[in-house]
Amino acid sequence: MTIKEKIAVLKDGKIRNFIVLQILFNGLVTILTLFINTFIMKSNGGSSNYEVLLYNLIQAVMQPLAMMTSFLALRKRSYLFVQRMGFGFYGVALSVLCIWGEKVAFLYPLFGILISFGAGYYFGIYSVQTIAYTTDDNRDLVSGATTALCSIIAVTLPLIAGLIISAMNAYTGYRVVFAIATLLAFSAIFITTRLSPIIKPENKFSFWQIFCKIVKNRNGRRILIANGLDNCRSYTISFYIMVLIYNLIQSEIVVSVNSTIGSILAILGAALYGILINRKNRTYSILLSVIIVFIPCAVMFFKLNVFVLILFYALNSFCNAFMSTPVFITHFKVMESIEGLEGMGAQIHAVRELFVSMGRILGILMIICIPQTNVGCTVILSALILTSLVNTFLVKKIESEYIVAV
Repeated sequence: MTIKEKIAVLKDGKIRNFIVLQILFNGLVTILTLFINTFIMKSNGGSSNYEVLLYNLIQAVMQPLAMMTSFLALRKRSYLFVQRMGFGFYGVALSVLCIWGEKVAFLYPLFGILISFGAGYYFGIYSVQTIAYTTDDNRDLVSGATTALCSIIAVTLPLIAGLIISAMNAYTGYRVVFAIATLLAFSAIFITTRLSPIIKPENKFSFWQIFCKIVKNRNGRRILIANGLDNCRSYTISFYIMVLIYNLIQSEIVVSVNSTIGSILAILGAALYGILINRKNRTYSILLSVIIVFIPCAVMFFKLNVFVLILFYALNSFCNAFMSTPVFITHFKVMESIEGLEGMGAQIHAVRELFVSMGRILGILMIICIPQTNVGCTVILSALILTSLVNTFLVKKIESEYIVAV
């Protein structure tokens, strides 16, 4: 495909609007991931992590349930209408935060539920959209363009939002940032009205039937466990490092800078992964990454400060592609090998999301159960990194069976 042909593909209305939708969603999630956590902590006086842990636990529990309820809504409404409902949940939660700010901070469990339903309804439709709006010939191009544009958002938006909060009265700054996120949510609703309708498949297996079909398959079970463990690491570290940094220094701008550094290194890591890694050395990339990220953990046992935490987050972000991408690629390989899953992208994603949430719950429970001392925090971060060692074993077992089968 020539450059001119690639540009023509990206200019196509349905593909262009699909990319814009993903950019809006990623901008929305970027703001929420960072700043609703610090908002909850600041509103509580920063004296306890209980509220922010409960908020994240609610999200981990509710998101797969929300995705399942989206299937019930699909019986009566279209794919795009259900996705608009998801952005509507985001819009309601953010509008309340934007208008009343710290006065409604005590409603954080409700915000957790609304945001979980927003994410569940979005991801319940996303995989179907990917298949409907792209083809095998242009899917890599669309994915690459989307990743590049979302990476720009991930690098710049946290820094801009952090500067806004730091430059204003604290809660006024948060209201402005939540107003930006509200605008993104309602803009996404508008963009969905510009997307082509998606025809529902005649094959209507239930979620439970798809779940049983996957978990009865040996490699299906293995890759679902790997997905759960990978998200136990990546999700828990993403918010827990922010909590630790904020507890130490009480500064939104430092949290923003940490996120920006992590995003830049994640882009570089993903680029190097594409250059260096192939099927033969895929599992070894996980093992080497675990060794690299584990280095600052050894330092933390003796000294836990902001610099060491930022270093840990930077190395984890850089190595994330090397630890997560093998699991992601193997997931699709396994799902394609299981008969009877054709056209069931939404249900497959929901089954995966269930195990992803179980992994996230495991990570949060580790934080709750282990004392928050220097040693305790280091043990938690070390354990999260070491979960990827299990994934090395699981991915290698799956790959070896495929080699034997061939």
